[in-house]
Amino acid sequence: MSKKKKGLGLPVWLGLLVILVIGGYSGYWFWMSGEIRKGALDWIEDQRKAGVDITYDNMEISGFPYRFELKLEAPVAVSSADGWRLESERVQLAAQSYNLYHVIAQMPGKSDITLADGRQFSLVPAEKSALSVRYDSETVRDLRIELPSLTIAENNMRVLELNNLMFGIRPMPDAPTSGQLAFSIDDFTLERAPDDLTWLGPDGEELVIWIEIENLYPLLTEDLSFTEWRIDENQIHLRRGEVNWGQLDLAARASIKLSRDNQPNGTIGIHLENVDALREQLEAAGRLDQETNQLIGTIGLMSRNNNFATVELRDRGIYLLGNKLGEY
Repeated sequence: MSKKKKGLGLPVWLGLLVILVIGGYSGYWFWMSGEIRKGALDWIEDQRKAGVDITYDNMEISGFPYRFELKLEAPVAVSSADGWRLESERVQLAAQSYNLYHVIAQMPGKSDITLADGRQFSLVPAEKSALSVRYDSETVRDLRIELPSLTIAENNMRVLELNNLMFGIRPMPDAPTSGQLAFSIDDFTLERAPDDLTWLGPDGEELVIWIEIENLYPLLTEDLSFTEWRIDENQIHLRRGEVNWGQLDLAARASIKLSRDNQPNGTIGIHLENVDALREQLEAAGRLDQETNQLIGTIGLMSRNNNFATVELRDRGIYLLGNKLGEY
């Protein structure tokens, strides 16, 4: 009696399937890495045609098998039209292989910027600083910048040093066509403040801005023109504004809409703490005139018990308690 011939067993079929999957995925990864390289070179060529020449020592794509990571070593960008130059130690972009619509960008090390007027700036971010971008075929949907620390120098003299900077744009959870902008810094030292701000001193402890913009994304995708956006009376809301710099301890909130001639109309709420210390700092700097003193006193009085003084913007005028403070 002849023996029945056995076929391939289940383990063999599973092994063959695994080999096919690995081989197919490997083929996809290397094909896509070639597409990414081609896209990067095409973008560099587009910038050249626009007047920005980009050179680098080496372009490398790595990250197999889980991600794609594009690195440019020692990139230099020079604008022939505007006269600026940017030089960095490295630029790297990374995305998971299963989600190319989320890119994380980093520029580790020192970057040098030379402006058309000859001024030279250097930027040194913390090692884990990064830009995160989520996008679709129409526009950027979510953008986030995180800098654990950053030092900026001009001509080798420190200008600004800050900690924990965060900037982000994202859709509102309950209104996806509207956008939320958030900006915050834990603390900073500004060595060369603008003349109008030198009285505050160099050190600030907090800066927070949270803004909501109605129908931001239709505006970005051009489904809504800026004129239509204004006619529809969309508003810009400052949900949280806080600054603690020198003796200025201020919080603000606002709701503003733009008129047909781009003039802001709406209300701004202002809350002041440490009014007496603020007066003293202004007086020491020679900036406390009678009008400023009265304004600080009024807002300070209205700020008691965690209240806000409401300033109204209308018809190019600024009003507090019905009194016109000025024009814009």
